[in-house]
Amino acid sequence: MVIEGLNNRISKIRGQVEAIGRMVERGDSAEAILIQVNAVKSAIHKVGELVILEDIREKLSGSGADSAQIEEALTDIKRFSGLS
Repeated sequence: MVIEGLNNRISKIRGQVEAIGRMVERGDSAEAILIQVNAVKSAIHKVGELVILEDIREKLSGSGADSAQIEEALTDIKRFSGLS
């Protein structure tokens, strides 16, 4: 799994969540806070997507399929599931 990339994304998410906390403490508008909440939700969704796709890629790599077939399968899965 691409641990470093995931850890970078998670660190950014932590920073976003902390920023939301500061916004709440300052009394920022609900609209501004909700925009940031939606950004965090999207970022978390992307982390989940990367985790599941990497897991599938690892499992398929032992199946005898070549890399083009694996990437095609992942593209189909993403398209069907609405991951991207």
